[in-house]
Amino acid sequence: MEGPVKVKILGQEYLLRSEDPAEKVHEIAEYVNRKFEEICREGTGLTDKKMAILVAFSIASDFLQLEDKYKKLLKELEQRSKALILRIEEEVD
Repeated sequence: MEGPVKVKILGQEYLLRSEDPAEKVHEIAEYVNRKFEEICREGTGLTDKKMAILVAFSIASDFLQLEDKYKKLLKELEQRSKALILRIEEEVD
């Protein structure tokens, strides 16, 4: 585990511990900042708590969409692999 990493989110500095390398932690912080900026543009006058909930929801939505794509790609890869194995076996026999 690397040492604590200092990141800035919404102008506030945080010292985070993570299993990820410092570069990855900074990348994640930048992503969170972009999400906060998106929400701020869309909804002015939100409390910090509501904004944080909307950001968390948005990030969770992104994650679940990517997870669905991953599952579909994995299924397609499995199907193609099986079809390729069958073709190879047919050629060998």
